[in-house]
Parts: sequence; structure tokens; C-alpha cells
Amino acid sequence: MSEWQPIDSAPKDGTVVDLWIGGEFAGRRASCFWGKPEHDCGEHGRYCDSDWHDLDEGWVDDMNMPLDGYEPPTHWMHLPPPPDPPAIEPEPERDTKTIDMFPTEG
Repeated sequence: MSEWQPIDSAPKDGTVVDLWIGGEFAGRRASCFWGKPEHDCGEHGRYCDSDWHDLDEGWVDDMNMPLDGYEPPTHWMHLPPPPDPPAIEPEPERDTKTIDMFPTEG
């Protein structure tokens, strides 16, 4: 697993990382990235009145919200690897004998 690193060394290319926020609401913020929140204007942007287009780049959380209002992050780390998939047990062999439900006399 990755170790916490100083925030100055964090990637700012859209890579998703975990952040550590200090201050009153200290704790881990999972799956954040540096950039602008994703925004879908709809109608190819012709009728968009969102102020999200004017946001500066910054840290964005896993809910696509800028991390404004928090203490700035102090550390970051790469995401942990996903768990191993569960082992798939083979199905038990089935009895393939044919049962003659309508025997004919012969």
C-alpha cells in the first residue's frame, strides 16, 4: 500500500488520489483529483447558466464537488489496489442420466 506523501508532490494531471485534510474536520477524503469539476451543460452548452465554467482548477472530491471550505489538504497517497476477485468454485457435476418418464413396452 502507498504511504502518505506531502501535498506538494501530488499529481495535478487528473490522477485520482486520496487526500488528507487537516483542521477541524480532519480526515481522509477518498478518490479526489486536481482539476475542474466535471459539468455537463446539456444542449451542447447553448443554454448553460452555470458558474462552474468560471471555477479555477483545484482539488475535487468523489462527489464532483470542489474542496472549498475545508482546510487545504496536507498529504496525498495513491489509491490502494482493488481486492482480489473471489475464488469461483466449480459447479458440482450433474447427474446426466436420462430418466425415461414414459417408458414403452417393448
